[in-house]
Amino acid sequence: MTSLSEILHNIADHTETFLRLMSESGLSPDLVDRMIEHISLEEQENSAELQALHSSNPTALTQKLLDHSFFLQKIMKDESIPADLKQELLGHFMEEHQTWQAEMHTEVSPAPQTEVKSAPESRAWTVGPMWQQGG
Repeated sequence: MTSLSEILHNIADHTETFLRLMSESGLSPDLVDRMIEHISLEEQENSAELQALHSSNPTALTQKLLDHSFFLQKIMKDESIPADLKQELLGHFMEEHQTWQAEMHTEVSPAPQTEVKSAPESRAWTVGPMWQQGG
């Protein structure tokens, strides 16, 4: 089972990466489509992990993360949503993720990081940030 902080970090990275994909001009449509498919698959996994966590211990945070994962998947695939609304929502999600990550870091003592396994493969992966900061 993947930890809540790992799922939060993963959703935050996906949000940031998709926002960047939307704002970059000249990217190959094949690259963008493939990245969206990749993120969508990982978000399906995040949703399943979050649902398991939420079912065993429902909290406002797990419900909000379930919603963010769901909305991120919709935003990436639903072309009826205007681009400016997508960007606004993604920006809002990023602000919330930063707040939650800060709260989680203050609640959790700095313990050595151990690799978390979920059958049949490790979930020690993330997409982003793949872009250099600031430019």
